[in-house]
Amino acid sequence: RRWIWVHHITNSNRCKDIVREAKERSLNGYLKTGYPGIVVIEGESQNCDEYVQWIKGNKSRPGGFGRNWGHHVRGEVTIRDDGGAANRGFQNSFEHVGEDLAIF
Repeated sequence: RRWIWVHHITNSNRCKDIVREAKERSLNGYLKTGYPGIVVIEGESQNCDEYVQWIKGNKSRPGGFGRNWGHHVRGEVTIRDDGGAANRGFQNSFEHVGEDLAIF
């Protein structure tokens, strides 16, 4: 599981990109927009690593979200779990929850 927090996430196109990229990597989790912006993901370790790299500014993918944005990432926490999918706590999807932290 990864928790990534950034100064803000307010651009609606970037929000759509965050959700799309997570779903393409079969990640579960949540996007909290506003100040601060929080992205919580869980899934296969390699998919999580790729997603975090994309968020932080991997430019190898055309239209990558991280272009000129990586400096906004304020922190990241990784929680490793060797139990696999059986130990995952999030529902089987990735959701944009707006600015409501009550979901957490």
